[in-house]
Amino acid sequence: MLYLKLQMSICCYYMLDTKKKLSELDRNELNKIFNENDVPFILIAPDREFRITQQGLTVEYNNCEYTPPQSLIDETRIRIENLIDRSKREGFTLFDDILGRVDDVGMQANKLLIRFSKTRYFQFAALNKGLDLPLLGMSRVTLRDFLNEVPYDLRSSMLPNPLGIVTSLILEPEKKVVLTIHSNRNFEGSGMMAAPIGGSLSIKAGDINILGLPDPFSTVAREANEELGINISTSDIKFFGFGRELATLKPELIGEIHLNLKEEEFIQIRKNRAKDEWEIERQFIADREEILNFLSTNNWSPPAWAATYLSVIDVN
Repeated sequence: MLYLKLQMSICCYYMLDTKKKLSELDRNELNKIFNENDVPFILIAPDREFRITQQGLTVEYNNCEYTPPQSLIDETRIRIENLIDRSKREGFTLFDDILGRVDDVGMQANKLLIRFSKTRYFQFAALNKGLDLPLLGMSRVTLRDFLNEVPYDLRSSMLPNPLGIVTSLILEPEKKVVLTIHSNRNFEGSGMMAAPIGGSLSIKAGDINILGLPDPFSTVAREANEELGINISTSDIKFFGFGRELATLKPELIGEIHLNLKEEEFIQIRKNRAKDEWEIERQFIADREEILNFLSTNNWSPPAWAATYLSVIDVN
């Protein structure tokens, strides 16, 4: 039984092949599926074997902070001022943070390698989130036009590019998947279908390991506790891979968590312990067989759609 019945119109239907297992597909085939289903997301690494644990991730960190290109300094400042004013008028939550910026990504010795520096959330909000806004005084030229970024090229990117984390959540005893809809108080993904655990790697919030390096696994554990009230071990987390959401070009690690909790147990824990419950407008829990109905709506957060779909075919 669904925790909350889906009460939205299904605007389009996707032709999803769930017969193939994830282990039978490569990165190009997955990107083709995303493209055919109008999901603006690309997977960049790895090419195959989509199972990244802590032992399969290597991180390098340059403790320097991103600054926008000189030609965009004033543009960035004015955009941030406008966003702060808009957040006050419209009532969505907007606050600055020090985040892990992805400078480059690749595979090294069969491990995912991510090179980090630092950036600020306000810069992401102004630039990545504002790619399709016209430049000041240039009504026909957007920031996307001006930068002409190549989605697969992080090394040459002039954007803030903080690392986002999105993981699906499977309640293992009953083989059910938790889904959410973001509240309109969120700046990112307001009103969109989403995976229950998501956020950005925060240097300020302490998403670092014992060596002082940025740690995406710590981000997942922190977000799971804040948004759902659940305590998880970093060993519970598996990432499928690294990609980029094409509307904002935000880098994303997508993955999944399997919890040994039944539906009612999970609901009670979230009700009693969640700290950031305001971020979620609605939550529902579905059997895997029902997930295709949810994937058929066109109001998904792209990395959440990708993570949920990969979870479905990972266990088929």
